[in-house]
Amino acid sequence: MPFKQWLAERLRPLSLGEQGERRAARYLRRHCKYRIVATRRRLRYGEFDVIAVDGRTVVFVEVK
Repeated sequence: MPFKQWLAERLRPLSLGEQGERRAARYLRRHCKYRIVATRRRLRYGEFDVIAVDGRTVVFVEVK
């Protein structure tokens, strides 16, 4: 990806959904001590907003 395109993507304003997902991930990391593995992961069958790990447990989070 060219630098200009990368920079434009980083500087664009976040949508309300993206803001909520970031806040949810931050909350899980700080207050619940989860380790965030991935955010906004898209698959053929849908999308996971936040994927986190707590010990041996994998947690899939849908942010509304």
